[in-house]
Amino acid sequence: MDGTVRRVSRDGLGAELDRREEPATSVAVSADGAWIAAGAEDGTVRLTETATGHHRELDRHKARVTALAFSADGTWLASGCADHTTRLFRLSDGTFRSFDEGGYGVEQLAFSPDSKMLILLSRGEAQLRRLRVEAGEHLAPLPGHRGGLNGFSMSEDGRRLLAFGTDGATRLIDLSDGEGRALQG
Repeated sequence: MDGTVRRVSRDGLGAELDRREEPATSVAVSADGAWIAAGAEDGTVRLTETATGHHRELDRHKARVTALAFSADGTWLASGCADHTTRLFRLSDGTFRSFDEGGYGVEQLAFSPDSKMLILLSRGEAQLRRLRVEAGEHLAPLPGHRGGLNGFSMSEDGRRLLAFGTDGATRLIDLSDGEGRALQG
């Protein structure tokens, strides 16, 4: 890993979009493909416009960037960090709000399809956190596992998510009411 961010076409041809001193620790692509975000070990988050290759650096985290996610509507970029903070950057002007999520570092982030909610997974925790994006308020956490969580995947319609944990269980969670059930088999 040499810190290069490339755009690769379907025919396998690549174009260098950005080169950094440190390798990327997390990457994300906006829904419209117009932006690439790359986070690094030094806490930087850099946005690169895919059409022009122009980039801008957003406010630096204090530790390694561990997760990035764009909202579907293109308004927000969420970044998670090893120092257990999450930032919500407004893409139009680069302003941000920061949230201390506790735990041992944010590992995974995902916006709901309507861009109104952010789901967060912190390392070592047994439940998922939820954040109402516009208001910046935490909602009740989603039901967890007996052990820590390893990851989650949200349905395309944003109504449900699957969470899987170190206890070997996979839970299907309804986001409308937060109720979950373990899947068998």
